Amino acid sequence: MNRREVLKGFGTIALLASFPAVLSEFSVAVEAAEKLKPQFFTVDEFALLEEVVDIILPATKTPGGKATQVPAFIDLVVKDCLGKEDQTRIVGGLNSLVNVKGKSFLKYTNEEKLSILKSIDEKAFKDDAESVWLRIIKKLALIG
Repeated sequence: MNRREVLKGFGTIALLASFPAVLSEFSVAVEAAEKLKPQFFTVDEFALLEEVVDIILPATKTPGGKATQVPAFIDLVVKDCLGKEDQTRIVGGLNSLVNVKGKSFLKYTNEEKLSILKSIDEKAFKDDAESVWLRIIKKLALIG
């Protein structure tokens, strides 16, 4: 085991240790039965996050990611559990969607959005530092 793996392990332990507080805060807010407002992301970043999450977890016979307030969960986790480096990566990644080939991510069709995210995802799995943010969002979306 190398130093990087040990540090990742410590980061995971720290993240899991802070999860009970995040889950508690999220469950109390969800019980209020109103749309949760972002606490970490700006309104514009949060709108992009909602779209990304809805592509990752689309509505089928069950509600999609946006309808189940997964973006609000991610917002809390990013605010309370992730380090500054990962927070900066995620914000930068979301902001990169403001202008994708001359157009906002929000203005593309769902099929086009999926294609854009697949492209970013492929780069992330090749350890492209600018694309890693999507892997973090995907993991948090699946947990949320």
